[in-house]
Amino acid sequence: MFKEEGKKFENRLIYAAVYITQRLLTKTEGNRFITDLQALILEYENDIDFTHIGFPSNWKEILIKVNSKKH
Repeated sequence: MFKEEGKKFENRLIYAAVYITQRLLTKTEGNRFITDLQALILEYENDIDFTHIGFPSNWKEILIKVNSKKH
């Protein structure tokens, strides 16, 4: 994780990688990433407990906030 955000998420869980990926993408790519991720989650929401892989309940809002800070 980035130093200033190291305490927000468990580094060993998948959501940390998702968050880092979002930070590294451009604003346009980030918007597409959120849309695609949401579709993927909706497809598998009955098969995967996303809290076990580190997704907070407000995962989408967090990623949108990160993306909105980009130029």
